[in-house]
Order: sequence, then structure tokens, then C-alpha cells
Amino acid sequence: MPQFITLRVRGDANDYAGKGLWGGKLVIAPPLQAAFPAGENVIVGNVALYCATGGADFRVKAGERFAVPNSGAKAVVEGVGDQACEHITGGVVVVLGGASRHFAAGRSGGYAFVYDPAGRFRDRSLVQIEPLPLAMPGT
Repeated sequence: MPQFITLRVRGDANDYAGKGLWGGKLVIAPPLQAAFPAGENVIVGNVALYCATGGADFRVKAGERFAVPNSGAKAVVEGVGDQACEHITGGVVVVLGGASRHFAAGRSGGYAFVYDPAGRFRDRSLVQIEPLPLAMPGT
């Protein structure tokens, strides 16, 4: 997708949504009439943002192998399935819901943040887990 273009999708997306995204922004949200919690239902298929370097905002849960490999994409997602963010070498992924097994396995760069108020994610990850400070130093 060319830079400076935003593609908005209301509803579900198949596997490989955003594959090779090199510019622009992909926004996927549940249908307006959805009667289900978007963060608890997989609405974006497996391997979304495969090899992407662009930006994405998914107001839904994504399937397995989300942002694999990620070499520069910046993404926000409600939740992810197994093997998300494997082989991440760059970019930033923020997961606002849960993450499953093998999260960020093979990571050699980039950043991944998982909002986990219940503390269940720590036992499922293969990477070092550090809490974010409540306040930035010097503020």
C-alpha cells in the first residue's frame, strides 16, 4: 500500500491482512452493529502484517503469528494468538489484550509491549519481561 494512504476495514479480515505493508496505514475495526467484544474474538486472520513496515491499528484480536517477522511495522492490536511477534527485528507492537505462547521468540530488535494487568503473560513468554515504570524518569 503506498505511503500516505489509510485503508479502513469494518468487519473481519482474512489471513495475511497487511502482508508486505510498506507505507500507509491499515485500520481494522469490528462492524458497527457487532454484539461481541472485539478484543475477545479473532477477527483478523493468521499471519497478519507479515513482513510489514507500515502502520496498523487493529481494534480487534488477531490470529496466530501476528507481525511475523516484523522489521519496522508499528502496530496496535487488542490481542494476539500463538507465536506473535516472532523474529521481530524492528518496529513496535502494542498488545492491549492477551498474548499467548511463544510471544516474541527469536526477537533480536524492536519493541513489544503487552498490557497484562492480571500478570498471566509472564509465564507464557520466552523473552525477558519487564514492567513499565508508572512515571518516566525526570518527570
